[in-house]
Parts: sequence; C-alpha cells; structure tokens
Amino acid sequence: MLTMPKTVKMDAEMQAFVNDVLESIQQAKRGERRVHHVTLTVAAQARDKVGVSQSAFSKLLGVSLRTLQEREQGLRQPSGAAQSLIRVAQAHPEVLRVLREPVSTKGCTTQPTRCFGCLRGLGGVVRPAR
Repeated sequence: MLTMPKTVKMDAEMQAFVNDVLESIQQAKRGERRVHHVTLTVAAQARDKVGVSQSAFSKLLGVSLRTLQEREQGLRQPSGAAQSLIRVAQAHPEVLRVLREPVSTKGCTTQPTRCFGCLRGLGGVVRPAR
C-alpha cells in the first residue's frame, strides 16, 4: 500500500481519508468497482412514479423547486397536506399526470364545476370550480 512521505504530518481523520483514496485507486487499477446503494426519499420515489421533472413535480405540489429539492435530499419534511399528496402520487401516479393536462369541459353537464373526464377508470372525478 502507498503511504504519504514521512515529512507530512496529518491528523488521524486526514490519514484515514488518504488511505481510503489510495485504496480506491488501487481497486480501480485492479478493475474492482465500489457499489453505492442510494435510498430515495418518499418525495423522490413519488416523483419517479409520476415520471416528471423536479420542476414539474414542484408545480403539481404547489411548492418551490428548492423546497422539493430539499425534500428529495431529506433536508426538509413535507407538511401534512404535502405528505398526503405525495402518498396519492405514490399510490396513483396517473392522477398527478392528469393534473398536468389542460382541463377539458367537453361533454361536462355539471357546470359550473370542472369535470376531469379524462381520468379513465377513476369514476369521473369532479372538482368544484374556483
């Protein structure tokens, strides 16, 4: 194993780091690779299931892009309402995908409500108009 010249003084933490780097270099030369397993946060899993960018998902949740990024990194916990919406996104990602589409009132007989008739198989969900 390679070592640092004796004239360089380091604390124990720095020496451990140097040893780790040198070991990684030797592993790479031998053709070995390190495998790192990353566990996604609930917010990142939900966004992945919906299949949208961070920017699009943050708009669907009604939060800033930075807030979503912090949630995906585990730096911030979603509020109760956001947690509920994230659970919906995980269980039924098609619902959030539909929310991205323009609202169609074609064939809607329940005015002044706005009908989400394109929610195939979800029972014709109707939301009150704003």
